[in-house]
Amino acid sequence: MNLCLLQLLSISFSLTCLFDGIQGQSCPALESPLYGSLSGPCLTNPGSTCSIRCNPSFESLGSCARVCQPNGSWTGLPLICLNRAITCPPLTLPEKLSMGGPCFNVAGGICRFGCPVDSTLLGPESIYCTNLGSWSASPPSCSPNGCPALQALDNGQLTGMCGIQGLNYFHMYSPCSLLNM
Repeated sequence: MNLCLLQLLSISFSLTCLFDGIQGQSCPALESPLYGSLSGPCLTNPGSTCSIRCNPSFESLGSCARVCQPNGSWTGLPLICLNRAITCPPLTLPEKLSMGGPCFNVAGGICRFGCPVDSTLLGPESIYCTNLGSWSASPPSCSPNGCPALQALDNGQLTGMCGIQGLNYFHMYSPCSLLNM
């Protein structure tokens, strides 16, 4: 039984929910893993258990059962379903690109990427090895942060030291000059 109590305290109020006698926050909805499924109803109220399973021929890595905690988070680790009989080619990473965690080059393996703070990720944050033995996409790349390139001008041109990156004050003290044509 779900019961929510509204408490009025002078001008402010608070909402406390009791789910089967357990007080707390709802958990975010769990998604089915790649090559797997949620087994039965996966409720998001505290105390609820969600069972997760992999498709036939895929092995489980992670937690097959997760419980919604009163603080609004799930116990355990996300489930990954892997088929070691199907492999993807090893990834070659562009300069500065790093992987966030393990990357399995077998069907169901997910690779997550990141860039240094001074760069921006161009492309997907993650890719996965498909059950056909190919990657879902090419790895992303890292682009250095800096001033954006100056655009061509209608009826004019830029001259001087245009395009130098790394000068935070470039737009205010630029040696570039605009010549009207």
